[in-house]
Amino acid sequence: MQNLCVIPAKLVSKRLPLKNIKFFFGKPIIYYSIKAALESKLFSKVFVSTDSIKIAKISEKYGAEVDFLRPKSLASPKTPIKSVVKNVIKSFEDENIFFDFVCCLFPIAPMTTKYSLRNSYIKIKKSKFNFIFPATSPHGTNQHFFQVNNNLKIVKLFKKKPKKNLKNIYSDSGQFYWGRSLHWKEKNTKIIDTKKTGIIISKKNFGIDVNFLEDWKFLKKEFKKIYDN
Repeated sequence: MQNLCVIPAKLVSKRLPLKNIKFFFGKPIIYYSIKAALESKLFSKVFVSTDSIKIAKISEKYGAEVDFLRPKSLASPKTPIKSVVKNVIKSFEDENIFFDFVCCLFPIAPMTTKYSLRNSYIKIKKSKFNFIFPATSPHGTNQHFFQVNNNLKIVKLFKKKPKKNLKNIYSDSGQFYWGRSLHWKEKNTKIIDTKKTGIIISKKNFGIDVNFLEDWKFLKKEFKKIYDN
């Protein structure tokens, strides 16, 4: 069984410039995602999808592969992440390289560990879910709120943070998405859906959406808190 890890890291970030390679405790932050993917030993390829030669060189330095650059048409802020991953899958398939499962691991996810990647992979292999990803209890930086059932399947989506009296409410931790290669390529299949999407539960501050300098400072504070203990 062959698995692919795609780390999407475009160059331009308007609100926090060059955030995908901004130094984080002495290393470009993308290093931590590459390291977790490689240490998990789950992947035939750990591939960084980027439109930047600079990011490509940094990624290759830390052990990732960048066989080709992402087309500029897929590097806009409005490009869906599924389109980026689909482009990588199909590019490899054109070379007769096929994958069973694909993990989209974000470049700003330093809390991700080889263990969380492994645990979620085991879960998706055993389940009938199309996608699985880590979710956390809602807090300030979260997006994509939803309710899950006892099997951790998403059963209801919310456009904004729901009222506190509802049970089993979580939000996307913004770390990674596991999916079968087939479903990444399907046009009408959504990652976060009420049909066949499940979650694993991660700690509250493992998922921090970084858009501004204040978010970056908060991420550093939480990272230091965890790894100093």
